[in-house]
Amino acid sequence: MEKALEYYEKGKKEFRSGNVSAAIQNYKKSLKYNPRSSRTNKMLGQAYQSQGKNALAKKHFKLYLRYNPKAPDAEIIQNLIDTL
Repeated sequence: MEKALEYYEKGKKEFRSGNVSAAIQNYKKSLKYNPRSSRTNKMLGQAYQSQGKNALAKKHFKLYLRYNPKAPDAEIIQNLIDTL
């Protein structure tokens, strides 16, 4: 799990600095270590959405909800999925 968190944090840093491609690569690496991470799937969905890759965004948003069905933003994410 330590590697998963390391890559997740790197992904967040890259995403915040506008380097979406690097963020995606780090999020994907994180998921190799912890594929059920709801937060990583959500962030990967956001990164794909920012690139206009809606099918991939939708996939990862659905995984986010699968792994965290009681998330405080579940309704917002479901509405987002429905519009992608």
